[in-house]
Amino acid sequence: MNILLMVVPRYGAYTMVLTGVLVLSADLMYLWLLPDAPLQVRFEVGMLKFELGWCFWLTLVAGKRALTHSHTQLGPKQKLLTLNTNCLPVKINLRNRWWGNLFH
Repeated sequence: MNILLMVVPRYGAYTMVLTGVLVLSADLMYLWLLPDAPLQVRFEVGMLKFELGWCFWLTLVAGKRALTHSHTQLGPKQKLLTLNTNCLPVKINLRNRWWGNLFH
């Protein structure tokens, strides 16, 4: 994704949207599949509790950040960053250069 952001920013932003959507859908799927009643598994050493831990919240924030950052990449600023080369006329006069005689 980072290489795409540097080479083709629009495709990098599309990839970032896809990443954000996949991360958020995985988080929502986990939240949906988590049982309503607290599930606790007892071991000899301790208890295993299924709850929303720091990993869930971290991936939720990462997915939201990926989506918001990609939308700022795809927003109206994208049009301002493109350079129109048709409005920059460049004329090179080869006759005034020392190598100009080689081509004539």
